[in-house]
Amino acid sequence: MTDPSTALVHPVPAPEMHIGSYLGPSPLPEIDDRERAIARTHAVDGVVLYFDPNLPRDAPITADNIIGSRRVDPDGHFTGQETRNSQFQPCAATARTTFTTAFEPTLWRVVHGYESLGALVRGMAEATFHVPVAGKPGSPLHITAADGGYRTLAVYSSPDRIPALWPRWMVRQVPGRTILEDFGSDITLVIDMNGGHFPGFRLPAYKLGALWEENQQLNPEPAAAGAEKK
Repeated sequence: MTDPSTALVHPVPAPEMHIGSYLGPSPLPEIDDRERAIARTHAVDGVVLYFDPNLPRDAPITADNIIGSRRVDPDGHFTGQETRNSQFQPCAATARTTFTTAFEPTLWRVVHGYESLGALVRGMAEATFHVPVAGKPGSPLHITAADGGYRTLAVYSSPDRIPALWPRWMVRQVPGRTILEDFGSDITLVIDMNGGHFPGFRLPAYKLGALWEENQQLNPEPAAAGAEKK
């Protein structure tokens, strides 16, 4: 059985899938002669800032418009240090979609390389998703067979992204934490976020589960108020 991560929308080799890893490539432009010229002439305090290329001319410049930055040495050469703005807010022309839930901007930034996989699982844990069921209300979630022997669980980030073929009564709201914890050890299941539509991803459930476990180990949740001390 072939590892499903080798045939997914955004494949990431297993050893690289940690909460500090990125699903998408760097959103900064490739370094070419033009970028090197910018480094020599437009760096401010040793930094070149990159802004949303589709920002309207009359729009105010804010920290949310910044894609990221690169460091430049005193001779005007890139040092190799760069940052990605995890709080980037794309304008409509850049986003090419409408965000309808609090989770979707995070999902967009993760898919496009602004936020890490840690942000993905933390965002999922706080969100509620829409998942088709296998039949009448109360039926199990609809899990389909996939190529290579892997099964697929379709998960949608908002009602607007559910295909018309699924009547609303055949869709259940499922907490993201349930998806991460109840399905996160299944090595034969692929989570298909938004059915291949934008923004979305296809990742093995067990890798998402491992990311969530790593996040919990490195960022333990505070004990509930009034919890008994041992």
